Amino acid sequence: AAAREWHRGASAKAATMRGVERENGVRVCSLFAMVAQAAAAPSLCRWLLSHLEPAASCGGEVQEAGEEEEALSRSTRDFARLFARHVPLAEGVVAELLLRLQTNLFTIDERSVGIYSAACLLEHSCAPNASVGVRRAGGGAALEVVARRPIEAGEAISFSYLDEAWLAAAAVRQRRERLERELGFWCLCTRCEREMAALGG
Repeated sequence: AAAREWHRGASAKAATMRGVERENGVRVCSLFAMVAQAAAAPSLCRWLLSHLEPAASCGGEVQEAGEEEEALSRSTRDFARLFARHVPLAEGVVAELLLRLQTNLFTIDERSVGIYSAACLLEHSCAPNASVGVRRAGGGAALEVVARRPIEAGEAISFSYLDEAWLAAAAVRQRRERLERELGFWCLCTRCEREMAALGG
């Protein structure tokens, strides 16, 4: 009951938002709904934890800071603390779920997101070799992966977790800081490594 009430209030608030704020509000509501469902269904919780890879395993590496807590972005820790007040799961479990969910969500439309288990194998790159989108198909939404250039056999398929227009103009430090802040990992893609080397970093 507490989870439903919190979700109802957050959804009503998100409905009044516009643009990026609305998108973020929908994302938070969706994350909470998934965590609440995982709390209610232990088999779902186990599946999410075992089948979804966290950001550190998907095309990036968590910035090594010596402490496990540093692997979690501040926003992930804050949301885990908030969500754990409304669902019967330990804060640490909620944080682990969020680490996996937030880096494997795909926007379907302005009101919904989806998780596609096979797509979780795709990596992030700031110079991606593919584009990922969601298109309506029949009564559902299908994930569509389109190569942007020829992809060699054995080469990982990558796309950007960041908005393409922003990505094109952002400097390496901006990209890395945003990915670490929002998604909890420090990007080590070839573009970031090349640009840091050019800066002498």
